[in-house]
Amino acid sequence: MKRVLLAASVGVLAVVAAVLFSIFRPDPPLPPAQSKLLDPGGNFVLYVSNQSFYIDPVDIQIWIDGECVVREYFEVGNQHNYRPFVLRLSEGTHCTDQATCPEPSTCQMRIPSTPNGS
Repeated sequence: MKRVLLAASVGVLAVVAAVLFSIFRPDPPLPPAQSKLLDPGGNFVLYVSNQSFYIDPVDIQIWIDGECVVREYFEVGNQHNYRPFVLRLSEGTHCTDQATCPEPSTCQMRIPSTPNGS
């Protein structure tokens, strides 16, 4: 009887350890975005935030005209954590693609024609 209880206890501990590992395991590192569009003196600021308590942290990747400008994890925090990404973009319409596991999206945006966005 003691062996059965010991085996059951070990089995329960193994399941608990597996669940805890799956919940608290670190996310795999993402290679940083290295784009020529990223420019501290740029004319466009892209703000990125995780607004989901369901996926925390969330991996967000953003491309502008096919060039990756954001690739990192974002924590939800208090849902008011906005990270600025300053970009140098030409005047005109640019294509953006956003991806996060598992929901990609695409949209069009119009970029301001002056450096200060007015």
